[in-house]
Amino acid sequence: ERITGKSYYDLTAPSSRNAAPIFSSDHEITTAAAAAREKYLAAMDDDFNTGGAIGELFELAKLTNKFCEEQKLEESADGASIEILEQLLTTIKEFSLILGIFNEPPTPVGGGNELLDQVMQLVIGLRADARSAKNFEVADTIRDGLKPVGIAIEDRPGGAEWSGGARDALDGVMQMLLDLRASRRAEKDFATADAVRDKLAEIGVTIEDRPGGAEWNCS
Repeated sequence: ERITGKSYYDLTAPSSRNAAPIFSSDHEITTAAAAAREKYLAAMDDDFNTGGAIGELFELAKLTNKFCEEQKLEESADGASIEILEQLLTTIKEFSLILGIFNEPPTPVGGGNELLDQVMQLVIGLRADARSAKNFEVADTIRDGLKPVGIAIEDRPGGAEWSGGARDALDGVMQMLLDLRASRRAEKDFATADAVRDKLAEIGVTIEDRPGGAEWNCS
């Protein structure tokens, strides 16, 4: 979606193994992808060998990522490259639909999703500031604190982006920020501690220091 502006879920995958070939070029990546498709179909013909089929799905995903990286598609992409990318993803969709996965866009996690996005933008900003100041301890604390809630930050040419998150991700991220603020205050790094408090206040989240520890609430 970042490269083409289109959704994976809008692609139309073949509904028959005898449909017209997806690949319209002889690029080495499409040749490899066509071979993966044949191996996938052969695996499914072999008494529904889904393990072998999923292996080819992973292989195609690897080929697609390799193509994006080698062609630097996130920086600039010509029409021919985008066409190949769409062909690769259409094949991934063909594979996945047969297995019954990736049929529909993921349903957003319930309540707090908008706030989670705002908080994560704040987290990304704090991490960038820490790395710029060579405060790698803070940057690593943020990275490690996101792992338990299933959130990952990826650095891309257009800036860092986040993905993932369990149903209770907002509470987990907020606890990470409260712990980060407390540890920074203990280390007398009041600039970082105050930055956490002030940036949260900008999005309507207040921190209250109580005898049992800091708590947060959203206005």
